[in-house]
Parts: sequence; structure tokens; C-alpha cells
Amino acid sequence: MWVASSLVWAILRAHATVEPLPSDAAELLAIFVERLPLYLQYLGKSLIPAELSVFPRLEDTSLLPGLAAIALLVILLWSGRASQRWPTVVAAALWYLLFLVPALVVPRQINQEAYEHRLYVPIVGVLWLLGQAASGAPRRLVWAGGAVAIAVFGSIAWQRTDSFRNRIVFWEEAVRTSPHSAYARMMLGARYYLDKVRPRKADGERLLWEAYRMDSTQKYINYYIGNLYWDRGEFDRAKAYYQRELAKIPTWPELYFRLARIAFEEKQLDSARLLLERQLHLAPLDAQANHNLLLLYLDTGRFDQARRHANQMQARGLTVPPELLQRIERASADN
Repeated sequence: MWVASSLVWAILRAHATVEPLPSDAAELLAIFVERLPLYLQYLGKSLIPAELSVFPRLEDTSLLPGLAAIALLVILLWSGRASQRWPTVVAAALWYLLFLVPALVVPRQINQEAYEHRLYVPIVGVLWLLGQAASGAPRRLVWAGGAVAIAVFGSIAWQRTDSFRNRIVFWEEAVRTSPHSAYARMMLGARYYLDKVRPRKADGERLLWEAYRMDSTQKYINYYIGNLYWDRGEFDRAKAYYQRELAKIPTWPELYFRLARIAFEEKQLDSARLLLERQLHLAPLDAQANHNLLLLYLDTGRFDQARRHANQMQARGLTVPPELLQRIERASADN
């Protein structure tokens, strides 16, 4: 039963995993050893939820709550040792340890964060241990302890909801509690810079550059830095950053759109056309990109392609401006 259940879980988890595990055994072992402190950190969050973060990282999380949690479990189990079923205690501990292994071998290219949702299955082992520890205690004491735990954890959960009331507050909390996270700094910078109600462009730009200096290889950072230059009209500099991001994320339509705009500004119309064609291969319903590509076909004398593209746009439910349809009709008549 246990083997079958574990096998089903492993298959489902492998199917849901974004990136495969590293094929290099040495790299896999290095990641595992580096993240061993997560065992203590996750245990601490399970029983003594102090110093919590909305975007936790290993290096920004204290080990003290975990050590205190181990001490608490040892005391509880030892105090009721006469009535303990030690094989069950071992099974509960193994449940926690083994089901947490996947969190310790997350490929670095996915993220470096220690998300609490990875604890959802392993925490069953912790609760199981608590149940065993309380099995020999007086029922009245168990009920009283449970009521206190519910009150304390409920109060903490209620207070923590404030950190999720909007994106700005969330990322401010992430930067405050996880200062080593370049990603959190980048996202707060982007939120400040792009906020439509109260934009804080200077603070946003400062945070984006801080994130870039912390880790220039992280996902999206080159895109955001490129946008800073884009907004200033410094397209040569923006182009270099967009190309770096494109090398990492070749399936991001927005990058092709911006590079096409830069190529258009540089009078490289064929390059702009090819970039827009690649974008529409990824996002065929983008109205602006469809419109721009149709204009490029017309401006470069590709009237047959313009006619086919206009028909495709209409078939997809996109509007073709009447003046462009007239240009296509005139070109057809002239030919």
C-alpha cells in the first residue's frame, strides 16, 4: 500500500514538474547538501511560525525555530515514552524527511526560493508526530493545547493576510524579509516603475539596477533593464538587453515585438518583418503585431503577403482598418 501510494505520488509530481532534475549526479548532490538546512527551517515553520516571509530564501531564514521545534518534539515524545509506538514515530519522521527530498533538489534554474507550499505533503508527517506525542497525554490537556494552537496560528494567519492585500505590499514585504532575493527586488522595482496610480520611477529604476547587480542572469531582469532604455528612446542599449533575454526565453512574444519596433526605427524593415512573423507564430491574436506586420508588408511592396495576412486577420476575428484594405485593393488593381 505504502509503495503503491508513493509510486502514484512520484508519477504525478514528475508530471507536474516544470524542469527535469539535473542529469549530473555531482550537481544534484551539491544542490541537496546546500539545501539540507531546509529540513530545520520547514520544521520550524510547521510548529513555531516565526520570522515568516512571503518569498522565503534559505539564507534569509533562521534555523532557531527549527531547533526549538526539534527540542519540543523530543520533550513531548520522551515525556510519553512509556506509551509510545516507536515504529509509528519512525514512520512519521520518515514521511517528513522523504517527502521533503524533492524540495531539496529543485534545479537552480527554476528558483532559489524555499516556498512553503512544498511543505503541504511533508507536514502530514509532522502532524502525525504531534499526534503520537499527544497519544499518552490526558484528553483535557490535549483539547486545551489544541485550542491554544488554533488561536495562536489563527491569529498569525490573520495578521499575515495584510502582506497579500496588493502587489506592492507583497513585494515590499518580500524585499524586507528576503534581502538576498534579486528576484524580489526586481519585481518590486518593476511594480514601482509601472504603477499607474502612484508611479515611483526613480525608486523602481534603483531597485531594478540593484537586482541586476545582484544577479544579471535571472529571468526577466534584462527585459526590465531594456525597458528603462526603451522609455528614454535609447534603442541601441535596449536592444542589447532584449537580445540577452531572448536568448534565455525564446518563446516570449513581447521581446519580438519590441525588437521589431527597434528594427523599424533603424530602418531595417526586413528584420522588423521577420521578428513580427516570429511573434505572431507564438501569439497569433496580438492585434497590434498583426496591424504592424500588415503595414510592413504594404510598405515593402509585399502585396500578395499583405492580402493573405489581411484575410488571416479577418478569419481570426481581428479588425483590418478600411484604409489598409483600400491600399491592398489598389495594389491588386495596379498589378
